[in-house]
Amino acid sequence: MRKLVRSVIPIIISLCLLIFPQAAYAQGMPFGFPVPAIEECPAQSVTNPFPMRAMLTAFAEGTWTYKSGGPMVNADGVFGADCSTCRFDVPPYRVAQLIAYTGGDSVKGTGTSMSFDVFPGEEVKFCFNDRPGSYGDNEGVVYVTGEITPLSSDFF
Repeated sequence: MRKLVRSVIPIIISLCLLIFPQAAYAQGMPFGFPVPAIEECPAQSVTNPFPMRAMLTAFAEGTWTYKSGGPMVNADGVFGADCSTCRFDVPPYRVAQLIAYTGGDSVKGTGTSMSFDVFPGEEVKFCFNDRPGSYGDNEGVVYVTGEITPLSSDFF
């Protein structure tokens, strides 16, 4: 009897996963990494590993500045500072702001807290917003933690 149960259970689980594939993706994929202010874009990246759309949720903690001895700010950036020559300059993105973007520099999220959809295999890059070539005088780091969670609505 035990032998029969041992051989039938994997078959039942496999059939359940074929009928309800979202069960295989009940858990999201957590991620975390530092984003140093001194690194040009992209400093870090994460890719949606699921075969369906997913929700990326991320939070950033820490402080950094865009010039040596400048004001230390969180990932929301410096309000009121000129950002016209920043890598990401419109709409009002700020210098020293954490930027999450995808191919073609399409901005998906900014600042200390963000949440957005990502497509299967889509890579999301994270970096400190500053003028290209001027990262050498930046200081500090923010730590990004988050999770990519498959959207079960893609199954229905």
